[in-house]
Amino acid sequence: MIKPLYIGRQPILDLKKETVAYEILYRAGEQSNEFPIINGTMATNQVLYSLFYSLDFQKILGGKKAFINFTKENLLQEFPVDIAPNHIVIELLENIDIDNEVLDACKTLKNKGYKIALDDFFLKDRSLELLHIADIVKVDWVTTNIEEIEQLTKFLKRYDVSLLAEKIEHEKEYRDAIELGYKYFQGYFFEKPTIIRGEDVSPTKWTYLKLFSLVQRPEIESEELVKIIKHDPALAFKLLNLINSAAFSLPNEVKSVEQAITLIGETEIRRWLSLVLMANLCEDQPEELIIIASTRARFGELIAIKIGQHHVSPTIFLLGILSLIDTMTGRPMDELFKKIKVHPSIIKALVEKSGPLFPFLYLMLAYERANENGLKKCSEYFNLSYEDITKCYLEAAQWANYLRDI
Repeated sequence: MIKPLYIGRQPILDLKKETVAYEILYRAGEQSNEFPIINGTMATNQVLYSLFYSLDFQKILGGKKAFINFTKENLLQEFPVDIAPNHIVIELLENIDIDNEVLDACKTLKNKGYKIALDDFFLKDRSLELLHIADIVKVDWVTTNIEEIEQLTKFLKRYDVSLLAEKIEHEKEYRDAIELGYKYFQGYFFEKPTIIRGEDVSPTKWTYLKLFSLVQRPEIESEELVKIIKHDPALAFKLLNLINSAAFSLPNEVKSVEQAITLIGETEIRRWLSLVLMANLCEDQPEELIIIASTRARFGELIAIKIGQHHVSPTIFLLGILSLIDTMTGRPMDELFKKIKVHPSIIKALVEKSGPLFPFLYLMLAYERANENGLKKCSEYFNLSYEDITKCYLEAAQWANYLRDI
């Protein structure tokens, strides 16, 4: 049986840099092979089944729509599971041969309420007929030069479609796409820090950074930890709000910080407090940043537990949380770590890209970007199957979505 070896997600953002959907990235094949080339139709069917039947798709997608690649065969056959139109965007691959069957299938799906997206669009035989049906057109900003993009964009504006700029890797590309009239954006541009020379971190952010550094100190006892949290009423409120969410599913409402520490323990309080502080730190940044950082944190932690390294799992959790701190603050990491105290192995991994924790960071990034060679190296290094790694990631993604409630 064909099973998914890798299921990932890449956010699709709107003009406000808010996540409106995820493209589901996946590979599938026989368990004995790594990322083999197999029938794309079967792979899509298996992912649809896994995502919408085997897994809790709402928790993985955080209530957002899923963009999923469809082959011609996927279009012409029945879905393997019943999927409501508000849960999925059907993305037609650029190599589909457009004929009457494809056009009729798209019209039928459109009439049922499904949204149709055209991937890596370019003009070819009968592609204009698809433009009368499609809702979204994706334009690749890596393989297409800016002159061609401008010409294609001008042409596409004649049709009633929303434009999605794909593979946007830099802030300038994002701004250029906005000027051309693009509505949606996909890529890793929002993860990259914008460093403004001569500026420092705002006083409010420095307060959160200092608190973050303080709560990591092992010598801080419960009573002092309570005082630190209570010193900022808004912080205490957010922490209690999170503890009373579905993330914990506690039988009774937790009404005080003291009660929270008693119920879930000091270690868990420190961990969740770290998340709340990081969420506050990036209030002026896309929400997806804290979702990605927390997914990395939990993912790395689960991997450490899976391979029996429980003793380092809390440090790896912090590694993931801090992996986007330069973007959250707009300052270089080496500068930040001179002013806040964290474990030296975290600094070595994030700044020097070396040390005992770096393989965990490497895996976090390789999985996010569907880096096949990187994942193969990590699978061998950690002696874990692709299925084990994917299970850890999907559990982490579900866990991280609780932070949307903060």
